[in-house]
Formats: sequence, C-alpha cells, structure tokens
Amino acid sequence: MSTEKSLQSIDRVMEHTSANFQNDVKFIECTKGYYYVKGWANVGVIITSQGVVVIDTNMSNKYAQNIYHAIRERTDLPIKYIIYTHGHLDHVNSTHVFKEEDTSARWLNYPLTPMLSCS
Repeated sequence: MSTEKSLQSIDRVMEHTSANFQNDVKFIECTKGYYYVKGWANVGVIITSQGVVVIDTNMSNKYAQNIYHAIRERTDLPIKYIIYTHGHLDHVNSTHVFKEEDTSARWLNYPLTPMLSCS
C-alpha cells in the first residue's frame, strides 16, 4: 500500500474513531495566551504578540482545520511555528492543513525525531 493510500485510510479511520473530537474544539486556557486543545492527540497553542505557535497538529485533517479556524477566532496573527513533540502520525499528520492555510508557518522538531515529509 502506498503512503498516500495509507494516509487516506488513516483519515477514514479517524472520521469514525474520533468523531467526538473533530467538531468540538475546546481551547482550555492554561495561562494567558497558552492553550491546550484536547483531541486524539492533544494540541498546544501559544498566542504571542508576534504570532502563533502550534505544538503538534493532531492526526485528523478535519480536526486540524477546526483548530485552525478556532485560532482565527482568537487572533489574526500568523502561525509562525509548528513544533513537534515527536514524529508519530497522531502528532504530525495534519501539518499540511496549517501550511495550506498559513504558508509562512515553519515547523520545528528535535533533531533526532524522525519526521514525515510535509511538502
């Protein structure tokens, strides 16, 4: 099975297994400007005066789109960085959603973390 077909299969599985997360984006404010979004894999969002930092992007493309729109409800500042805690699919699969919406976003990962291509 090709990588593309595998990722499409993952999206189909995610549609069924995480339906309760996909539409219900809840930003939990940890402290001013620092948010946590509960999901299949949790997502962190930090809103600074210069832009937004997203920590992990989740596995579900639909949920990532909903998170992106929820960020836009809070600020119109650009997404400056996407930081990965590690390279598992449930943390990095939806990076392209943020890159498509905000092409200036750069992603960062620990040098030893195996990463997927997000181009």
